[in-house]
Amino acid sequence: MKISVRDNKQENSHRGNGKYAEWSNHKSYDIEGLEISDTSWSDLETSFDVLPNKDYYLLYAVYGTGDSFGRSSGKLEYIYLYEDENIAKQAAKLIDADYTKYCKEKGDSFASVTIPVEDNKTLKLSCCWKGYFERLEELCVKPIRLIGSESDGRRYVYS
Repeated sequence: MKISVRDNKQENSHRGNGKYAEWSNHKSYDIEGLEISDTSWSDLETSFDVLPNKDYYLLYAVYGTGDSFGRSSGKLEYIYLYEDENIAKQAAKLIDADYTKYCKEKGDSFASVTIPVEDNKTLKLSCCWKGYFERLEELCVKPIRLIGSESDGRRYVYS
């Protein structure tokens, strides 16, 4: 099932004058809930049906990147939608441990990490927060629900 995450993004940018001026960009997000995607584009794909009136657990990363002249922080990467909160937290711990090891040892062998997903399966995850200018800022497991349930017409939002 293709799922989109509804979020509200706030962005602050600064750029100095000149060709090689310093710059900065910061983004923050309020994640509002899930929507079933009716287009070919989606944020996530699940092997299970996402149902109204049920809690799910969104694992996502916030990271920063940049170049020699500036930084961009608050970039968002949706990783996986879980039905089981414990599996989501286990995946977050594995990502965090992998990133800690990467920061200490640096190397090409750390380009990805394997995390648990539903039904005793795993997912090999490419880590966009690993690189010369990249850094992991935060890993989150957020309880979240489907927005706009057809069953009772209510809108579900988790903060």
